[in-house]
Amino acid sequence: MSPKRWIYSIGFYFALAQMAFSGEGGGGSLLSPNPGLAIWTLITFLVVLVVLRAFAWKPLMESLENRTKYIENMIKEADEKHRKAEEVLREYEQKLESAKQEALAILEEGKKDAEERKKKILEEAENEANRLKDQAKKEIDLATKKAKEDIWKEAVEISTSLAEKIMEKTLSAQDDQRLIEKALEEYKQN
Repeated sequence: MSPKRWIYSIGFYFALAQMAFSGEGGGGSLLSPNPGLAIWTLITFLVVLVVLRAFAWKPLMESLENRTKYIENMIKEADEKHRKAEEVLREYEQKLESAKQEALAILEEGKKDAEERKKKILEEAENEANRLKDQAKKEIDLATKKAKEDIWKEAVEISTSLAEKIMEKTLSAQDDQRLIEKALEEYKQN
């Protein structure tokens, strides 16, 4: 307690004691204080003050100090929890952003893979079409060549038959073969 408060408190208690004394009909007034009563009042006040200071003031101050520390600790814990919550929120937001980026990357990769598959399938289809086209062309060429050979063989046979009739002579198998080969060679050269 500050010294000013002490002085006000002592004055207040003197006034209270004086009013109590004058109320008993002792004939004293507030303006004529009784020195003996004032000393005993002061002694009583000081004793009460010492007793209160020894037994009540210290526990009361300890209780207030403990309460203050408890409140400060609660504020620190709340601040720490708030800081941790903000940190968790930031981590969550980062993870969410990372997940979004990863999802976009996966979608982009999926599109890229689909485009590559499409390109590969089209390329394979084109290659297969070219292969079938080449195979058909070869088969057509073979069929054309065979048809030409068949036509020449038939033409040679018809020519041979006509020549036989004209010559009235039958050719031997060797002559026949030789004439066919000669006709084919002439055809190939032309």
